[in-house]
Amino acid sequence: MKNENLKPTKVLILTAVGTASLLLSAVSPAVSCGDVIRDAQVLASDILNCSSHPAITLDDNGSLDLNGYSVSCTGGDTGIGILLQGSNNILEDSAGGSLISNCSTGVSIEGDGFHHVSGISASANSTAGISFTSLYNVVENSYANNNTAIGIRILSDADHNSVFFSEANGNGAVGFRIIGESTFVSLSEANDNSGSGIFIATKANYSLLIRNTANNNGGNGILRQSGYSYDTVVVGNTAMGNSQPDLVDQQNDCDGDAIWAENIFIERNQDCIQ
Repeated sequence: MKNENLKPTKVLILTAVGTASLLLSAVSPAVSCGDVIRDAQVLASDILNCSSHPAITLDDNGSLDLNGYSVSCTGGDTGIGILLQGSNNILEDSAGGSLISNCSTGVSIEGDGFHHVSGISASANSTAGISFTSLYNVVENSYANNNTAIGIRILSDADHNSVFFSEANGNGAVGFRIIGESTFVSLSEANDNSGSGIFIATKANYSLLIRNTANNNGGNGILRQSGYSYDTVVVGNTAMGNSQPDLVDQQNDCDGDAIWAENIFIERNQDCIQ
């Protein structure tokens, strides 16, 4: 005799098996050296000594959680660890402890911009830890320490970028090199670099440096380059213990409507710096 009471149990078992099959079919393959990511991915293992350049690419609405795992290149003066191209990509490390290293540039933020980078660390890269060449990007809670040359560089035409709660310490040249216009750097550190902590280039108009620390650098704490730039705002920063004057504006009388106010320092090169 057929046991009609088994029908609900059978339905539940078939449903569970079907659901599990669907879940398994949705699992993406592991991210590996040279991959291009256009969806949401979570790193499941280290990608080390990757000979592909870039090692990983995020392209148009891709997202990658490093999940505590590291990415490294094979070394030398070429190669990018993680490239953000297209627009609206997200790179993060929710677990903490990851490292992007041994590349020319650890993270290169390119394409059409509007990318977001959070919680990553880029160290021991030959040119820069983090580099911007596109518009309207945000880097926060990230670390570009102990790179051979520059910690964080914001290049020409890379305008309207923001860096918050981040570090560019102990680099072989400068901590921050800012060329792009309308750059906003706040609540970040640029300490113990061989050159200046924060270098503001001639073209970096409308840039704001608010409540940062630039101590114990081999050059200046914060340096605004000679030439002509305008509407630079440097307010509430601390720059002390640097080998050269802590705060320097190479434009006469802080020309170009530069504002230096409420900064903490020992030595400056002009009275217009406050």
